[in-house]
Amino acid sequence: MGSLSKIDAIGSCCTSDVQHWSLMGCTGCFTQQVIRVDGDYDATVAQTRVDADAHGWLIVSDTSWPGYMKAPLDVMAGYGVMAREVVRDLPKAPTHVLLQGGVGGLAAAVAAVFQQEWGENAPRVIVVEPELAPCLFASAKAGTATSVNIEAETLMDGLSCGEPSEIAWRVLDSVATDFLTIPETNVAPTVRMLAQPKNGQTMVEAGESGVAGLCGLICAALQDGLREHLRLDGDSVAVLIGSEGITDPNIFQQIMTEDI
Repeated sequence: MGSLSKIDAIGSCCTSDVQHWSLMGCTGCFTQQVIRVDGDYDATVAQTRVDADAHGWLIVSDTSWPGYMKAPLDVMAGYGVMAREVVRDLPKAPTHVLLQGGVGGLAAAVAAVFQQEWGENAPRVIVVEPELAPCLFASAKAGTATSVNIEAETLMDGLSCGEPSEIAWRVLDSVATDFLTIPETNVAPTVRMLAQPKNGQTMVEAGESGVAGLCGLICAALQDGLREHLRLDGDSVAVLIGSEGITDPNIFQQIMTEDI
């Protein structure tokens, strides 16, 4: 664990080879054609740009690049709705918020809303990524948006992104206080813990990418030095956002039976 202070306007969509077929089936309900790209998220975005340019398609993407900002901003505004619901429902600002990374759109949107609403009382923003896809962690170390090579796929396939969103990074560079990476071995146990709660706690069926924040919190709490650095203690109030349910029933079942 490390730490540091698709897609066409009515027609086709591209999905990466690592995305589950069940998710592709859901996407297909809204399109005439699903194009599967033999590659990861970043390869899919690159191919989408090529195809859109060739066919005059409109791209609706959650990640941004020079000259392409409006759609990602709209997506981030949608993420911001969740943050405003948190602000509405909490009596006061929490002390910490742990947010899954990916290209950074969700984390940036939530962090920006909290900063707008709570100002100097805004919570400490901790961005959590897989060790196998740490583009935001690398960006924080470099002090500028930085891409990484995805050499092996993470179980958290929704966070398997090697290149940060330009506009999201601008926000995170200004408001995020910490960046964590979490090991693959901790993901499945966190999914099981939520799905098989003890002591009468509420059951939550969460997807692998959706538990990144909780996984990061648990990892940090178990490491004395990191826990102290993040100022996590008995008085801390942490906000986590479960960004997905079960995206692939087969993977979820394997996690439940401890085959993963």
